[in-house]
Amino acid sequence: MTDQNQPPQDPPPQQPPPNMGEGKTPKPNLPTPVQGGAAVLTVWLVYHPRKPRFVVVGAAVYELNATLQPYISTSMQFTIVTRNPNKRVSISYNKLQAYVSYRNQQITPTIDLPPLHHKTKSTVSLSPVLGSGWSRRSGRW
Repeated sequence: MTDQNQPPQDPPPQQPPPNMGEGKTPKPNLPTPVQGGAAVLTVWLVYHPRKPRFVVVGAAVYELNATLQPYISTSMQFTIVTRNPNKRVSISYNKLQAYVSYRNQQITPTIDLPPLHHKTKSTVSLSPVLGSGWSRRSGRW
């Protein structure tokens, strides 16, 4: 005997998805260390960055004066050639500085060089003039 006047039964409660309990949010899909390493290796293989080369190709000394001991005065000019060997990586130098040292003693004031943008596979030549001031031979100003 079936009773047609019975109220309909509620559907069974839905089960939470696996690995998810009540009130928990799903975990984001983070890359594994292997996937991260593979991504870094891929980027390195594609770009294959190499260090730029800096070479001093010329030097000149002007106005060398050591008559007032213990002071020395000089001006020097160095020609520096820098090469970016990379095919896909350009390099920007926002701050470049130069000075001359002798026996680990700085003998010229530090000068700021202009910012430099090194395009791919390019060579740049710099010829700063350093010195032109009196300094103590001990390296102090």
